[in-house]
Amino acid sequence: SYSGNGTDQYIQGAEKVEDVVNYSIATWIKWDGTVTGDYSTIWDNRSTNGLVLTIYEDSPANNQIFMAGNVSTAYGDVMTQYKDIWTLVTTTWTAYSSGPATTINVYLNADSTPNISTTISSALYRTSTGAVRFGGDKDGGARAINGLQGQCGIWRDRILTTSEIADLWALGPAGNWTSGTTFT
Repeated sequence: SYSGNGTDQYIQGAEKVEDVVNYSIATWIKWDGTVTGDYSTIWDNRSTNGLVLTIYEDSPANNQIFMAGNVSTAYGDVMTQYKDIWTLVTTTWTAYSSGPATTINVYLNADSTPNISTTISSALYRTSTGAVRFGGDKDGGARAINGLQGQCGIWRDRILTTSEIADLWALGPAGNWTSGTTFT
């Protein structure tokens, strides 16, 4: 597992989220119940535009999982119930070219019902030139995931099914996502 400060300590590859293909983004977090600057960032793909998935201290019910960007009412569970517990957070992103708006679902653990389900119709937020950053905020601050983060994955042109998400959850935070699975 990994713990960083979010400013110069985070996990980032080269993958950018484009609006012409489907995506799945998954990571394990073990949130310690605290936030930095009102947020505890799970992943962020913003450059000028894009989205961020975070735990937001000042949300309507306090400490809710929150999708920020041009989305409407994108609040999910109060995350204090998951404090100090390894939690699988999976986001699926339907390509804009598949319909009139991009559909985004956020799943927690092996629950087959999305914790957040929202759409994005604005071209400004559907895509980003920034690579996906795990555990760090791209919007001018050290808004790291407070706690631990492990097993970060991005599936380009692939929407993981709820059964596949349950399989990832069954592997646990130390599971091997790169071999011995049916995922590509």
